[in-house]
Amino acid sequence: MDDVNIDLDKILSKILGKRIMEGKKEEDKPIKKDITALEWGEVPVMSVKEFMDFGYLQEMNRTFLHPLGLALQLRHNGNLWALDCIKDFRKDDTGLIYGFAQKTQEELQPNVEKAGRVRDEMLARRAVREKELGYAVEGIFNYEDK
Repeated sequence: MDDVNIDLDKILSKILGKRIMEGKKEEDKPIKKDITALEWGEVPVMSVKEFMDFGYLQEMNRTFLHPLGLALQLRHNGNLWALDCIKDFRKDDTGLIYGFAQKTQEELQPNVEKAGRVRDEMLARRAVREKELGYAVEGIFNYEDK
């Protein structure tokens, strides 16, 4: 694997795929998992191509980065996909769009399938996280109360 791809995989795994340490609390209830003590060399990684093909890139851009005027852009060189840059259109108040409204149903099908896969993954993980952790998205305590 190319060094550029390995570095990006490490970065994305830190952001998206952290393995978490298990622990116990009183009465064997799940505790808040501590990721600060991990050794990153033990974390499985996902290729950039798989990240893109599954739909994570599309949905991260569409639902989070584009409304903020940002876009994670990849580059392709032969068989290698790598992080190219983060496009910055924050001066545009409307942010970015993919332009799905101008596409035919046939053209949209791959995008619809990606969005569906990511949605299904989020719903499945949400149920587990709410059961095990008491929340789906980790709060920033003492900040959100203000």
